[in-house]
Amino acid sequence: MTAQYKIPNPNHNKLKGFADLNTCQKLEREIKDVYFGTRANIVKNVENKVHVAFNLDTPEETLRDLAKDEDAEVRLYVASNPYCPIDALRCLAKDEEWDVRQLVSQNGSTDSKILQSIFDFENSLVEPNEYIIKALYDNPKLPYVVQVVIETKFEDML
Repeated sequence: MTAQYKIPNPNHNKLKGFADLNTCQKLEREIKDVYFGTRANIVKNVENKVHVAFNLDTPEETLRDLAKDEDAEVRLYVASNPYCPIDALRCLAKDEEWDVRQLVSQNGSTDSKILQSIFDFENSLVEPNEYIIKALYDNPKLPYVVQVVIETKFEDML
């Protein structure tokens, strides 16, 4: 199993070359243009999308678009953004990549229904992911009933 993902540093808006809000806003507009097909050749660089997904000032609409991105790294950063809208988190909670689901489990904006759905999925697996189980357990919004199940059934993962 690979290492557990951590939610990125909250000082991420100070990343080199992206501290300028105008730069971030320009990248957000460019990404929207890509999604709507008007200037498809502008932003092909995943790194640019990652920086937009990582930015606390990124509009919710842009985060919703990036939550559906084909690149898992982009979805990882969307899932870790504390301002990610709940409908995007709901979508990311069903992501095929376990590390995206883990970051949704760690995100403080994730509600109890989404946490329950992530747990239900993990609980249905032959080998639930220990990092996701731990992230769920550590989230204060996890329903108490699920917390008790984790304590009894997955005690060795805590």
